[in-house]
Amino acid sequence: PDQLKAALLTQRKAMEAGATKRLGDILLEEGAISEERLSFAIREQHRGFYSLFND
Repeated sequence: PDQLKAALLTQRKAMEAGATKRLGDILLEEGAISEERLSFAIREQHRGFYSLFND
């Protein structure tokens, strides 16, 4: 939870400075998540999103 809070703060500061940083990239840069775990999370997010449009 602390790593997530720190990453969200980093993301907010970047946005305030006019930059765009994806949360997953920040977590990866900080070593809070592995590339494998990030890829899995993104696949799951896409799968959940696209399942909304299937009957």
